[in-house]
This record gives sequence, C-alpha cells and structure tokens, in this order.
Amino acid sequence: MSRLKLGGSKDLTTGNPMKLILNFGVPLLFGMLFQQFYNMVDSIIVGKQLGVDALAAVGSTGSINFMVLGFCIGICNGFAIPIAQAFGAKDTNRLKSYIANCVWCSLLFAVVLTIIIGILTKDILTVMRTPSNIFDDAYIYIFIIFVVFILPEFVQQCTNNIQKVQILLAHLRINKKAASVISF
Repeated sequence: MSRLKLGGSKDLTTGNPMKLILNFGVPLLFGMLFQQFYNMVDSIIVGKQLGVDALAAVGSTGSINFMVLGFCIGICNGFAIPIAQAFGAKDTNRLKSYIANCVWCSLLFAVVLTIIIGILTKDILTVMRTPSNIFDDAYIYIFIIFVVFILPEFVQQCTNNIQKVQILLAHLRINKKAASVISF
C-alpha cells in the first residue's frame, strides 16, 4: 500500500498498480477537462464580447502557441533527465551542478526564445497565411502571449524541477541546510 509522503507525494512504486494509476491519472484527466472548459468559456466570451474577427484572431494563433509552449515544456522536462539520474545515483554534487545548469540554461533559452519569437511573430503569421482582416488582432494577441509568457513559463518549469528535487531530497533525509542551498 502506498503511503503519503512529504509534500503530498506518494510512492508510486509500491501498492496496487491499477489503484495507483487511477489515483494518479484521474486528477490529470479532470485538470485537462477543466482546461478545455476554460478554453471553451474563453472562446464564448471573446466571440460574444469582441466579435467574430477577434475570435478568429485568437483561434488562428492556437497552433503556433501550442508549438512554442510545447517546445518550452519539452526543453525543461529534458533538463529533468540528468537531474533524475544524479538523484538516482545519490550523487549530490552532480545533482547540485545539474540544478544550477538547469536554472541558467532555462533563463538563457527563455531570453533567446522570447527575442526570436518577438522578432519573428509577423513572419510566422504571414507563413501561416493569416487572413488580412484578422492579422493585426492575431499579431497583437500572440505577441503579448509570447513576450509575456515564455520567460515565466521557463522559470515555472525550472522551479517545478527544483521543487521535485527538494521533495526527493527530503525523502533521503538530507539535512535542511543542503536542501536550502539547492533551492538558491
């Protein structure tokens, strides 16, 4: 039977696999459903309050938004691989090094990606053949999303990795001083 651990995390390596998968997967499913509900309500509000062209402008940027955010999440999740390997090897020096590199690389990627996307937003919309009647609204919307969201997204993903490591370190009972050093 899985037991509750620090920070509300559970040990998913012991207990009934089906129960563990359902306990893990059902909240994810509800989270995705609520996200879709939010998107639906957002579309209704934009369509009714701002009009059909505004709704089309927001909708026309969905695929590029998904691509860029997927890239951000993929990069940050990739940083978790060497962190997990160092944690599994119980090599705290390498673990600290990987976490520090994760922070610096995340910030670097965020700044570079924000600049590139900020400069190329109009070109991206042109390549996507965004209709001229919604081009300006689509540009304003997606430019704001990219410039305002990419840096915080990288920081959030990096913070998530650090929080995961802090929980894992607590499980190994490494003293609080070492955990605070890792959290910067």
